[in-house]
Amino acid sequence: LSLVLDDGGVDLARELFLLVPEPRPDLAFPDSMRASGTLAIGDHLGVFLSVGTTAGTRLTVKVESRHGNLHGSTAKGEIALADALFVAKAEAPLTGLLTVDLDVREVNERVIRGAVSSPQVDYPPCSLTEASALVVIAANGDVRWNRLDARIADGRISSFGVVAKGGDILARISSAAVAVHELPPIEGRALGKYVRGRASGSVVA
Repeated sequence: LSLVLDDGGVDLARELFLLVPEPRPDLAFPDSMRASGTLAIGDHLGVFLSVGTTAGTRLTVKVESRHGNLHGSTAKGEIALADALFVAKAEAPLTGLLTVDLDVREVNERVIRGAVSSPQVDYPPCSLTEASALVVIAANGDVRWNRLDARIADGRISSFGVVAKGGDILARISSAAVAVHELPPIEGRALGKYVRGRASGSVVA
């Protein structure tokens, strides 16, 4: 059986998501999401979609299920951080567009692994540029990142950590040669009025 989808919305996405085997992640779907592609049912289930939203997400998604195994399923393209936070039911003042290359792998449990990058991510009052990271999304909803690297205030920051499904964050953030006098004002106060120089160090949050 092969079905062609000319134009589908969020209601169809919710129904297709029910085909994902347990444990099924607790996700939401942006109301503006639209998709087109094909659904093939033979010796295995295959879903091949182009997905987009008004926030700027443009993804090519391939989901292949053999006896409940999603190994080899992929998502490639760009995703708006606003959409990613909505899907994860998370709240953070992050904006930007991420280039993603993700795939599902079976280790001891189903996980999604891949790389993300962005020319600019805004986390008011700061902006990160040339950002990239490796990510792992566990079946229980935890998101781990490693080798995060980005530029800020003529220096660099790096990080690794985890965002638990409930929203708790554990992270190590390191800075190298960040020009503190070039950082944006924080609560109306510009550090450049009081101090100049470059800062390096690490903090665990």
